[in-house]
This record gives sequence, structure tokens and C-alpha cells, in this order.
Amino acid sequence: MNGYGLHGSKLRLSIDGWEKLCARCRDWWPADLEFFYADPKGAGGLYLYCKACYLEHIRPGASRRAQPVLPPRFTTALLSAALAEAWSTA
Repeated sequence: MNGYGLHGSKLRLSIDGWEKLCARCRDWWPADLEFFYADPKGAGGLYLYCKACYLEHIRPGASRRAQPVLPPRFTTALLSAALAEAWSTA
């Protein structure tokens, strides 16, 4: 089996287990949910792009939106100062 397995060249069996080819970066990654999102229509039930390529190319703002951003009035320094003042007056 010349490095290619099921579904043409999208899945292959290696020494470490099943691997899937990312259609974007063209690298082989373990065929699991750590590296690919689930997709019932995809090869092996996984999306055709790895998670890194998906976040970088398909949803470029997704990684930035995933982390909550405090409004400027609630920055860590201001919040710490407000808490220190509240505790000192109590």
C-alpha cells in the first residue's frame, strides 16, 4: 500500500495508527478529533482541513474571538486597584 489508504489519498494507516491528509497544508496528521473537526461527510468522519488550517484560513477571526476581551474600564490593573481600595475601606 504505497502510503495511501482509504478514500484515495485522504487516509492512511501508519505505524502510529490512522492518519489523515489536510487538504490545505498537505501534512499528514493523526485522524482524530484532536487534529480535525468532526464532519460526517468527510473522509473518516473528519473535516478536510486540520484545525490549525481551519482557524487560520476558513475562520481567521475565530481564534481571536475565542478569548474574552474585557472592556477597557475593567482592565486587570484598574480592577486590582478598585478591589484594593474596596478592601482598604472595609
